[in-house]
Formats: sequence, C-alpha cells, structure tokens
Amino acid sequence: MSGGPEIDREEGESKGCYWRALDGHEAEMTYSRLGAVAIIIDHTGVGDALRGRGACLP
Repeated sequence: MSGGPEIDREEGESKGCYWRALDGHEAEMTYSRLGAVAIIIDHTGVGDALRGRGACLP
C-alpha cells in the first residue's frame, strides 16, 4: 500500500481475519479456507463512522 493505513492480518490453519483502523475506528473481514486456493468471506464489519469511505479497500 502506498500512504494509506496498514491492513493487519491474523491467520490460523483454517480461518483468518483482516482488519484496519482508520480515524480511531476499525473495519474487519473474516474468512474460512476451503483448501489451498479458495476462501469464503464469512463476515465483514464496519462502524457507521466509516461507512461509504472504502475502509476495507487498500
């Protein structure tokens, strides 16, 4: 990424989460692995303060 907030990642064997903080608020996306090449995004969350701001985009 260039000049934007960092995106953090936490990953387990079959599940993981990406999140970022922006102006004191957090946005997150969680996922489950279907194998070596596929994932299911099972949750996204963003607070009202970040809605419409592209908080989950790099």
